[in-house]
Amino acid sequence: MNAFGLSCLKYTLGPFLWLQGRHVRKRTPVLPEPYGDRTGQTGRGQALRLLILGDSSAAGVGVADQQAGLLGHILQALSPHYRVDYELRARTGAKTRDALNDLQQAFDIDWPTHRQFDVVVTALGVNDVTGQLSLKKWRKQQRTLIETVHNRLRPQLMIVSGLPPMHLFPALPVPLRSYLGAWAHLFNQNLQQLSSQYTNTSFIAVSDLPQPLDVASDGFHPGPATYQRWGQAVAELIKH
Repeated sequence: MNAFGLSCLKYTLGPFLWLQGRHVRKRTPVLPEPYGDRTGQTGRGQALRLLILGDSSAAGVGVADQQAGLLGHILQALSPHYRVDYELRARTGAKTRDALNDLQQAFDIDWPTHRQFDVVVTALGVNDVTGQLSLKKWRKQQRTLIETVHNRLRPQLMIVSGLPPMHLFPALPVPLRSYLGAWAHLFNQNLQQLSSQYTNTSFIAVSDLPQPLDVASDGFHPGPATYQRWGQAVAELIKH
């Protein structure tokens, strides 16, 4: 279904979808971000500077510590081959606009000298979907993010993670699950197409990672096995 069809569906089922969304927010437990270092150095071999930008999934929500999250699995796979200087900038609830604002803060305050990274990984979109950001604004913000990363950070590789399969999230009831899943699928199609327009930019279809889907106890965030498969997929792109 295209954006117009989904918008029509929203107006048709709007009140019911709103009630379901409100119910989900009330009953879904709020999981903490995992403990563990978000900056540091690990491994041996060729030097590699890694930056991860994103939302709660990038932050590792759904597992107890960073070693079991996206960052940890990327580092585990890269450490035998690279000396990785890493930084994780991610927080629960972050949208693409928040990631752009955070980058600007980093340029202005947190990185007093010019910073460059060899690899930048992004993981954004679920909160843009649940916040009902329009497809047009989503593309514009993602384009700005990709161009900002390339122009300011000069990575050899940018890895853009697609949205997860929201139509499979146990925390979401039907028809809200199907509705948000359809938006996530549409966002993914556009994000993949947008990523292909830039050199040194690769798209990872998180929704295509080996199934069955492993989710956290809240029925919304990735579980340990999903983080492992995702991190390994990112590492393979970096190594090749």
